[in-house]
Amino acid sequence: MEVQNQVGRSLRANLARLRDVLDSAASQGTTSLGQVADRVCDAFDLRDSRGRRQRASCCKALGVLQARGDIALPAPRHHRTGGHSPRVLAHAVAPAHDVPGEVGEVRELALVRV
Repeated sequence: MEVQNQVGRSLRANLARLRDVLDSAASQGTTSLGQVADRVCDAFDLRDSRGRRQRASCCKALGVLQARGDIALPAPRHHRTGGHSPRVLAHAVAPAHDVPGEVGEVRELALVRV
């Protein structure tokens, strides 16, 4: 949680520079939030201890800044409609047969360390 707070603080403290990065990304056709976050991470050197971009923390901080009205992010390309539709089989699944009631009753059951 501290990392997210640090990312948010870094971006809030440099709103003018952040807006420049966002404007540059928009002018170059960057439309996805992930791509925008990558550009922001690169511009502000937001990396974890392993040197990877802090993309998730950056996305969260950008969302908070947008909700506060401090910045404007590109409109999402795909709008979510409230959830996904589960896949349904065309036919009912046959009832299980010869399945023991207890796991200990399963024949030739072995735990293999991988």
